[in-house]
Amino acid sequence: MRVTVNLAEHQGEEYQGTIARTARAIDTGTRTMQVEIRVPNPKEALIAGAYVQVNLPIKQDGTALLVPTNVLLFRPDGPRVAIVDAQGRVRLSTVKLGTDFGSTVAVKSGLQADDRVILNPADSLADGDVVSLR
Repeated sequence: MRVTVNLAEHQGEEYQGTIARTARAIDTGTRTMQVEIRVPNPKEALIAGAYVQVNLPIKQDGTALLVPTNVLLFRPDGPRVAIVDAQGRVRLSTVKLGTDFGSTVAVKSGLQADDRVILNPADSLADGDVVSLR
């Protein structure tokens, strides 16, 4: 996979590289994975051990909706999103999640683009609860 590498000290310059190998395991504590990237460095502008920013071209399903992670409720029967209907009643919708981008997550199904979702829903929230919108 081709990637773009940026170095803060060389603002505006981009270096093209490819992923050589990965650890093939995610560290559960940090939710990270070690990746080795090979970048041609003929001018020796990149120094070993330097911190860089890498842009990975991630394929995303065009039909998925991106929502903030703080709209999710994790229940025994799966992840849900609290939606407010026209009468101000809550409906807990079961959702199928896609890629987790950290502060946002892709929702593949169970949510429509025009749904009104509740941010930071209380764990005690239930179907049919009446809420007021601000």
